Amino acid sequence: MAGSQTVDVNVITNAPMIPQRSCTVPITITAFEITCVTNDPVVDTPGSDVSVPISLPTIPAGVTDVTFNFRDPENNSLKPLTSSTQYQATIPMSGSTTVNIPVFAYRPSSQQLACTIPITLRGLPYLSQKPSVTVSSTSATISWQAWGSNAMDRGDGPVIAYKVYYSLASSVSWTVAETVSVTNSSQALYSSTVQPLNRNTEYMFSVAAVLQEQGGEGPMSPVTINVTSNEPEPTTLSPTTTASTIAESGSPVEPSRSTRASSTVAPNPTPASDSIVTIVVVAVLAILVIVVLILVVLLVRHYRRRRSREVSVDGLKGKFGSSDHLSSLEAIDNPVSIPLEDVNSNGDVSPEPTATTTTPTTIDKARPKSGTSLISMLDSSSAFAGLPLYPPPERELKKDPIPLKEFVAYMRRAMQGPQLGEEWSSFPGIEAICSCDVSQLPDNKLKNRYRNIPAYDHCRVILDHDEDDENLGYINACYIKGYKNDKAYIATQGPNQATSHDFWKMAWQENVRIIVNGTNLVEDGKNKCAKYWPDVGKAETLGGILISAVSEETRGEYTVRKMTISKVGDKESSPRKITQFHYTNWPDKDVPKDVTPVLKFVKEFSEATPKDAGPYLIHCSAGVGRTGVIIGIHASLQRARAEKTLDVYNFVADMRDHRVSIVQTPVQYTFIHLALLEALFSDDTAVPAALLGKRVTELKKKKKLAEEFEQLNTITPIPSREKCRKSMAHTNQSKNRFPHTLTLEGCRPFLMTPREDGMEYNYINASSVDGFKQSDFAVVTQAPLPNTVLDLWRLVYDYQISSIIMLNAPDPDDTSCPQYWPDKGSDEYGPFTVTTTNTADLEGYRIKQMKLEHRRQKRSHYFKHYQVTDWPLGQEVPKSPSALLRLIQTVDKHKPKDKRSASLVHCIDGLNRSGVFCVLKNSLDRLHEEDVVDILQTTKVLRLNRPNLLNSLDMYRFCYEAMLAYVNNPEEFKAEAIPEPVYENTPRDMEKDKPKESIYQNLEPKSSETPET
Repeated sequence: MAGSQTVDVNVITNAPMIPQRSCTVPITITAFEITCVTNDPVVDTPGSDVSVPISLPTIPAGVTDVTFNFRDPENNSLKPLTSSTQYQATIPMSGSTTVNIPVFAYRPSSQQLACTIPITLRGLPYLSQKPSVTVSSTSATISWQAWGSNAMDRGDGPVIAYKVYYSLASSVSWTVAETVSVTNSSQALYSSTVQPLNRNTEYMFSVAAVLQEQGGEGPMSPVTINVTSNEPEPTTLSPTTTASTIAESGSPVEPSRSTRASSTVAPNPTPASDSIVTIVVVAVLAILVIVVLILVVLLVRHYRRRRSREVSVDGLKGKFGSSDHLSSLEAIDNPVSIPLEDVNSNGDVSPEPTATTTTPTTIDKARPKSGTSLISMLDSSSAFAGLPLYPPPERELKKDPIPLKEFVAYMRRAMQGPQLGEEWSSFPGIEAICSCDVSQLPDNKLKNRYRNIPAYDHCRVILDHDEDDENLGYINACYIKGYKNDKAYIATQGPNQATSHDFWKMAWQENVRIIVNGTNLVEDGKNKCAKYWPDVGKAETLGGILISAVSEETRGEYTVRKMTISKVGDKESSPRKITQFHYTNWPDKDVPKDVTPVLKFVKEFSEATPKDAGPYLIHCSAGVGRTGVIIGIHASLQRARAEKTLDVYNFVADMRDHRVSIVQTPVQYTFIHLALLEALFSDDTAVPAALLGKRVTELKKKKKLAEEFEQLNTITPIPSREKCRKSMAHTNQSKNRFPHTLTLEGCRPFLMTPREDGMEYNYINASSVDGFKQSDFAVVTQAPLPNTVLDLWRLVYDYQISSIIMLNAPDPDDTSCPQYWPDKGSDEYGPFTVTTTNTADLEGYRIKQMKLEHRRQKRSHYFKHYQVTDWPLGQEVPKSPSALLRLIQTVDKHKPKDKRSASLVHCIDGLNRSGVFCVLKNSLDRLHEEDVVDILQTTKVLRLNRPNLLNSLDMYRFCYEAMLAYVNNPEEFKAEAIPEPVYENTPRDMEKDKPKESIYQNLEPKSSETPET
């Protein structure tokens, strides 16, 4: 209560030698109250960390002896509140969050007062999709979906406007073309027309969404790059209605009545006669220029045949002699057939451009004065003419190195937002940024596997060559800086017919001891690399180098070949040992599903490197995608271990200065980060079987197991919303038993058999997971809901499931878990009839022999149903691993031998019990193959397809204990010796499609059926 009050205070004197006296003195105390000040909403980039000032509450005038505390919501502790106190918060990725901060006021001889300060955190809206752009010669129409239309959009709404940006690609300087107001919140698509633009010019376009608040403009969307055409515009254009705009401050302007957000400005009309005259003049001049160029080229070629002429390229003197067109090439049967393809920014191979295709030069810089102009004149059609001869000036540091102790938190934020994709988008595109003149010489063009991946002049590997060699020692290979060595790596393309001999010349010249190959010889039906090495026990001479193959060993995902090389005719030099590491399971235009084999690959070739070795010779097909990933991982690990920091962004940016488009896709850029996360924050958890007991004992000490489990959670990638879009769709939410159990696109089996009700549903909450010996060895799913029982049978029928493993005990009181099979006889589910033919009870589990028939298609499928019986509901882990280990062995023993059939594994949530089964199954397979156990990596690989699988620490501990039990006494857990019934799964007539006699218990058939025999 405000105001003041008077109280009587009794004052007593009490001093030595003075009689005690007392009196009453009136004292006025000012009462007070506090009022919390509400902060304005804090808006910032989603996922960013912000410091929010906490305003002091207001108090009555004259009250000065008040102190304040606030309770920190993060740890529930009281902290002093002053005028400079700030609250550390993280902006949510989507939606808004309000943090309520309790504030307490204290005053001597008075009551304690409290109030609450709400702090609202809002993420700036971010459009995750590139705008689509349609161009003419002088204008561009930009179209984009409304914010929130895509699951990857981030931040908070409502959006009140969009700002359309454009810039020349050659000199980035963004200009706001228009601000488009949102007048209808349900509008799904917007567009805006930007003009006038220059003809035949490359532009960049982007869109940013705007909130109402001050500073509410979100980050710019990913950039779309397009080139205006060179065609003349029509003489007149009809303007369209201009959309309402919004002021720079964010305050809305009165909208017009337009229903389409676009604006167009018509150019000045030009008389038809002037246009005709202009076209004629330009045509005549173009013809004259072409004639002059042809004459110059003919004169120069004639001059070259008579006399060699020295030119200076990259500080090297050479001569253009009169050698024949392919004189320096060895073993070329058909040089015309050598592929000359383009690689686009997505890693796809583009067809050869037609004669009308033009390749614009996107960076217009003055060339240094040198003799290279002659080369450009000899090949005036070169797309790389006019580029600077030397590398760009030293770039400023755009990103600070990340301390290792902050990298885990950095990755958690980065994987939930667009940060890594935006970083990759800031690198130069597929276009060359430095001169590539030597690569464009006529003979050298045949040495480029892809026409738009040349070697830069300033960093190319120059082969030893004679002075009269007009090819100037060219090979499509570039030096790449390492952590401490300017020539730590050579990035090159996969050799073709024209370059295999040069490849080995380079290997000898550069003292290469380690060759790293990331591509197969043929991928997706296309030749990616020539086989430049001989078979084991054989020898081959290429480029004057004798290559002898000594050995070849397969390591699962890759192959290691050991060879010796020697220079033919050089008696002074000794033979050299050289090792090729060939990664054979890297998907074309993609990345491996798991980083672990790649890290093992990098570690092995690094440890095999002799101390006197020259650069690593690394190639894939184009020498930019997989090559860049391998170099990025290897060099970054060296830096991390030496300096305790990571600097991936600046390292890749520097690689781009030395090799066109290296680290080719944003997925590859992200893969480098994920590999580093695992390499630096995950221990080597593979344990030899003989040491497993010691390892289990160690994990029981001082939370060691919990630390390893947390390590597993740290290195497991978090899937994006886009990858789970089908699971999150409104129509499929009723088919997910738990909202956190989501399936990933690309891992989810697609249901194909039509339903009888005509509903075209193809979704089921299930995931294919890989085994140690077989990809897609199992489909993991939840226990079917009442509305998904039919979908489970569609899945079994469509994918010819050989066995169903049921790990949850039936619960008759839970109506959400129906029994989906008949105990006896047959039941119908949609177009299917399911029949239980035989049953056998074993220790810990039950086996049913079942038949699934499609009545209309007259096709039947036989499979086994295994049901665990000694793992009760509510019990985290089984009392003994015995039944589970014997079950795994039995399923494996009795699966069909003639095909790669999958098992269907399910429990209540399709995560934990199913995870235990799959982890133990894969661990047993690896134990039998390699005699090691690695529970962490086995679990992580399964989580790549089924997120959150095995998320219980107790179950994780059980996996270790079960494997130890098996290692100590494998004979105890052998497969059950059950004779197999003999029949086939073939689309035969159902009357003939009957199993033969078995020892299973015969069940009573329905009266309408003929008993099985």
